[in-house]
Amino acid sequence: MSRFLSSLLILIVVFGLSRALIRALPGDPLETLIAETGTPLDRTALAEELGLDQPFFPSLARDLSDTLRGDLGRSLFSRQPIGPLLGKRLLNTAL
Repeated sequence: MSRFLSSLLILIVVFGLSRALIRALPGDPLETLIAETGTPLDRTALAEELGLDQPFFPSLARDLSDTLRGDLGRSLFSRQPIGPLLGKRLLNTAL
């Protein structure tokens, strides 16, 4: 049980650090995402979807809550939910 709790704590810390790095790195994360997709995206809608329009801790809490419920968000490229996309590829990875 303690291994499970340790693993859970590590996952939460890594989750939080990754979100903090996105905000701490120089430059605008939205500009980077928009440039990578190669398609014109609504900046305001993208910021709202990614939680970048909110303060750090409320955004982190929302993302963590969504992840724990199994909602991994949507792909920036295909706009499809990430969960089923990962599920399709997980079988090939396991094999």
